[in-house]
Amino acid sequence: MLFKRIKDWAKSITSFRTGDVIPVDGPAGTAKMSKDDLLKETAQNALGSIHSSSDTATEADLVAGNYLAIDGDNGTKKLLAEDVAKRSVQDYNSMLCKLLGGEIYSITSVDHYVTQVMMPDWDGASFVLSNTGSDTITAYFMSAYSKNPADIIRTISILSGESYSFTISRNEGLKQINFNSSSDYSVDFELVNNAVESSQLIADTQAKLQCACLFHEEFSKSGGTTHVSVKYIPGIAYKVSNTSQETINVYYMKKESSLPSDVVYSATLAAGESCEYMMGSTPIVQINVACSNPYTFSVDSANSVKSLYDMFNLAIKDTLAIFGKGVSVSGSQVPKTEHVEIDLSYKGLSYKVENNGNSAITVYFMKARTSSVSDVLLSTTINAGESCAYEIGDFPLMRINVACDAAYSFVVSLSSSLSGIQRITGLGTFAIIGDSYSTYQNYLLEDEAVSYYRDGYVLTSVKDTWWFKMAKRLGMSMLKNDSWSGSTISNSVHETMPLASSMVNRVVANFGQARVSEPKANVIFFFGGTNDSIRGLPMGTVKYSGWTESDLLETLPALCYCIDTLIKWNLGSKIIFVLNSGLSSTFNDGVDEACTHYGVPVVRLHDIDKTSNHPTAGGMTSICEQVCSFVLAGANVPT
Repeated sequence: MLFKRIKDWAKSITSFRTGDVIPVDGPAGTAKMSKDDLLKETAQNALGSIHSSSDTATEADLVAGNYLAIDGDNGTKKLLAEDVAKRSVQDYNSMLCKLLGGEIYSITSVDHYVTQVMMPDWDGASFVLSNTGSDTITAYFMSAYSKNPADIIRTISILSGESYSFTISRNEGLKQINFNSSSDYSVDFELVNNAVESSQLIADTQAKLQCACLFHEEFSKSGGTTHVSVKYIPGIAYKVSNTSQETINVYYMKKESSLPSDVVYSATLAAGESCEYMMGSTPIVQINVACSNPYTFSVDSANSVKSLYDMFNLAIKDTLAIFGKGVSVSGSQVPKTEHVEIDLSYKGLSYKVENNGNSAITVYFMKARTSSVSDVLLSTTINAGESCAYEIGDFPLMRINVACDAAYSFVVSLSSSLSGIQRITGLGTFAIIGDSYSTYQNYLLEDEAVSYYRDGYVLTSVKDTWWFKMAKRLGMSMLKNDSWSGSTISNSVHETMPLASSMVNRVVANFGQARVSEPKANVIFFFGGTNDSIRGLPMGTVKYSGWTESDLLETLPALCYCIDTLIKWNLGSKIIFVLNSGLSSTFNDGVDEACTHYGVPVVRLHDIDKTSNHPTAGGMTSICEQVCSFVLAGANVPT
């Protein structure tokens, strides 16, 4: 018996609890069993106990997975399949964490009980199964979470000490592997190809979240029908806004067509009105908008936080399955504490607990999978019908403990703010250190800074700037815009401008040590060098330390000094250099060399429409598109 592993061993289980440790009564009082030991003990006793009880469950019930039998005070008790599934999800999460961390995940059977292992949906991931036991094991690759022979894809026998390699293909539809043997057995799982490359689960999820947050297109048509192609991702909502004075007709289509039979949803919008449709099981691949007169409209993602996480749930459906149903606890054993394991612990995510029972409950948000008071991040008591939430900060949230001395029920759900979603996608706030290309009157950090752009001069409004367009498209917020028209990177400023206008001085003043305690932008765009190049200022050569005042009069040493300062005093921020088109080859080559040294990615602008060496409204749109494409293509924005 596994009870003998513990110092204060017990003769029978008299209390069953979920969690890391489970108290059981022993000869000298209460003893503790690990969760793994309890599960093994449960499996060991399952078949035997079903025959020694007057309980009406049959062996067929157990084999079919309808019930799991465990020994209790009054004979055999049954745990519903839903509760077994909850436990399976928790075990599944543990497996994923180990595999992605490069560790081996091991399973061990007691009394050759059939072990069912859920498999992740990672197309292209390669695994090795190693038989570390003494007897041959049989592995059944299943197309469903079952033991039904009809669901077997293939059967493999693995001799003791031997291994079997396989690669997951979504076309095969592998859901689970069942193991069996004539005696006790153990199996090791190992993810053998690159974990980051294999775990498309994470990359796909981020891409889907970004798609939901970022989609925005504007259209202007002379009349007729416009066809807008959209990505079909369940959970994403697309909103159509009529920005014209005409009435328009909107059709959400399940195919790329104009046939009435392919219309899933339609609406007629008067001037200024909008409609939206959230994708479900029926694909939406195109939106048709029609009007006989000239018209304008826009299409945006219109997701609520809930819909974003409904989509997130689809991407990691097994991990989040427990939160879709919530947790309901009966009051048969009081006082009772329920432990909800948290495996998605991204900074910025928020978890909400709703009391949908009749009794007050006490909620403990824990930074470790314990019940220790020292691990409590936040605790609160909520009455029936009330709720509480906790947003993950510097400490990970690992468990939520909920306690009550009577029958109670509650639901745990994700309830993150948009800022939390942005932090997951790696987006959020941004800052700019720049010249005239990034200025706009009344939107600059420094009052004395000179602005080239203003309402009605070259641009109609601030909405025409590259950074305003980018912020709207990427769902970002501007933390600061430290731009100054006519400014140079180096201290060789124009005779009409103060020395404080140079980027060397502004980086120190507004991004340096004096600002170290201030909030940091997720991304800092360094957009400079145009005036240095056009004016033919001394370029010098790159230099990575020991700068003198003379060095800072030259552009390339000054560039290195600025980047070095930004990295040193803005921990957690991603620096992206935006390189203008039409500048000297000496400057361009110096930027490449310096940014490669510091690991700073470079957006190389091209084909920017300009007038008097400054972007037009069309040029601003081009800058926005190129910057956005660069960021979304993988500029390694921090997560």
